[in-house]
Amino acid sequence: MFKLRHISNARISALLATLLALGIWLLALAALQAPLADLEERSGDWIWRLAASKEPERRVIIVDIDETSLQKLGPWPWPRERLSQLSDQLAAGGAALQIYDIVFPTAEKGDDKLHASLQHNQAILSQIFAIQGTSPARQGQVSAPLDWPACPGIFPSASNYIANNPGFSDLPAGHITPLVADDGSVRQQPAIICHDNKPYPALFLAAAMQGTQSPRLTTAAGRSLLDPAWQITGLDIAKAIPLDPAGNIRIPWLTHPNALTAIPAHRILDGSYPSNLLTNAWVLIGSTALGINDRVATPFDPLGAGLQVHAQLLLGLLEDRLPITPRNPALFTLLIM
Repeated sequence: MFKLRHISNARISALLATLLALGIWLLALAALQAPLADLEERSGDWIWRLAASKEPERRVIIVDIDETSLQKLGPWPWPRERLSQLSDQLAAGGAALQIYDIVFPTAEKGDDKLHASLQHNQAILSQIFAIQGTSPARQGQVSAPLDWPACPGIFPSASNYIANNPGFSDLPAGHITPLVADDGSVRQQPAIICHDNKPYPALFLAAAMQGTQSPRLTTAAGRSLLDPAWQITGLDIAKAIPLDPAGNIRIPWLTHPNALTAIPAHRILDGSYPSNLLTNAWVLIGSTALGINDRVATPFDPLGAGLQVHAQLLLGLLEDRLPITPRNPALFTLLIM
């Protein structure tokens, strides 16, 4: 009897010790979760820098309203007639798709001509929502929601925005809303943003829908621990677009910025660019000029131009190599490299 009681007490002591150790481990894990997550993100930046391709990229071409173009043609904003000419020149050069990292919130002289060019030349415009901070802006008219009966609750909601003026509301558009981390880096972007219970896609999604003539996207939940929490399907060029539990897509920094092909806008306007460069390319029109573009921290540059985010997302989609965050990110993050 004494021996049995002694064994029972030993087992109880061992069990209590195990539970205590487990409790301490869980507390330590909770305390270290944020630092470990930050370390993981910074390590991911290092991996992107190391592995990024330096092969010249021609599928997505950047047309840059750069400092030289502003010096030659005048300060921003440019007259609508010049932007209409830019769009027509891109189309004449063979561009398959025109993606504008530009918002036109106010009505201006020449809007009708610019609208006609953009509509004829397969153009997609931008709009931006306020999901971080307390911006009270409500400018222009939000447009081009997905044809869904409601906006799924996994995606962030926004009340305020800067959108295009109503004269452009019938054109395709996508949001360029960044998701800025505490260290200033942009590593993720909401795939969809809800406004008045309507879903508005990111710019790269809107562009891909236009470029592949994919009329309808759908969402589905992941099934296994290795699956993303959510995914978007319906595009011909990608099996599925993986999303994290908050409905964000992780930006694939697959291509080194030096490998991206960028042409100053003034060279498009005067025709001094290599022939056939634009043939069948998806053209991203934006700016790297100080003062007229957003600056974001990337794995390659603490003050990179925001249009790089959209270029990398487009290329990741074209290659069907978008990073996957598994349903349980505390276990690991699997990056498709």
